Amino acid sequence: MTSQWLEFAIIAFIIGSIGVFVWRGGAANPEGTGSLGRKVTRLDGDVGGLRGEVRGLRGDFDDVERRLGEIERLSAKSSDIERVEKRLKAHGEKIDGMAETVAGMKAASELRGQQLDLIYQAIVPKGMK
Repeated sequence: MTSQWLEFAIIAFIIGSIGVFVWRGGAANPEGTGSLGRKVTRLDGDVGGLRGEVRGLRGDFDDVERRLGEIERLSAKSSDIERVEKRLKAHGEKIDGMAETVAGMKAASELRGQQLDLIYQAIVPKGMK
């Protein structure tokens, strides 16, 4: 009979030990205490906030890319600048040529004016006599 009680005591000790380990292991489980759930919830909130920030940054990047596209569209290329410079130089040469022509015309006009004055000085007094 003693051996049965001894076997029963050993079995009870083993089952009790397993129960204690399960109970303590469950208490050590973070989800059992809720801390893991809070950490996951906090992490989910942080990730959601980062997603919002990334979306905001993506919008900022899209805005910057759009503005750069407008600047590139509106900016002049070096070939355009060279073409405009050549045209301005050609116009400048035309203006210089026109200035020389106008100066020549002015000199001719002054000579004509002097000649007309001489003719009036000679003709008018004779016509008055």
